[in-house]
Amino acid sequence: MDTTLGWYDASEREKELLIETACNLRLLFDGKLMPLVHDACSMRSFIDVLERLSRTMVSKRHGAGVHVLQKAVYSAAGINAPNTATENLLERFSPAVRMKAVAAAYWLLSDWPSRLERIDQKTPLWSSALIQNIHRIPSWYGEPIYRICYRPLASSQAKRAKAV
Repeated sequence: MDTTLGWYDASEREKELLIETACNLRLLFDGKLMPLVHDACSMRSFIDVLERLSRTMVSKRHGAGVHVLQKAVYSAAGINAPNTATENLLERFSPAVRMKAVAAAYWLLSDWPSRLERIDQKTPLWSSALIQNIHRIPSWYGEPIYRICYRPLASSQAKRAKAV
């Protein structure tokens, strides 16, 4: 077994997801396959969102909303969440951790927005966690987030309850 890629600590499900993701990304980058995320999704916007969401999957800077998102996506995808306590930038992690982050992000986007809806039904997500650091949010990505996860009334009520 090749321990240089971190395979020694991956479950069988993680290995399958990592291999599937690597194959799909290879096809995607070779221009032979476009994941059916959305009919109007361009390759560039998909790659931009995948990259930002992968960064979010290891981020520790943005608080509880991001932590809830990470935990829910890693769990739903069947991936053991990597230990990200020591770093915050995707580039500084080992290849194994980066692959887990990309695999989790790709898993979520590969059946978008259905997987988002299923996760949000079990664990309410914060829309801000999904759109952080994405400067130009494509409509295929942003509209479902706001429709499914944006809860301004709930957050206002929570703030008022804390103040009382």
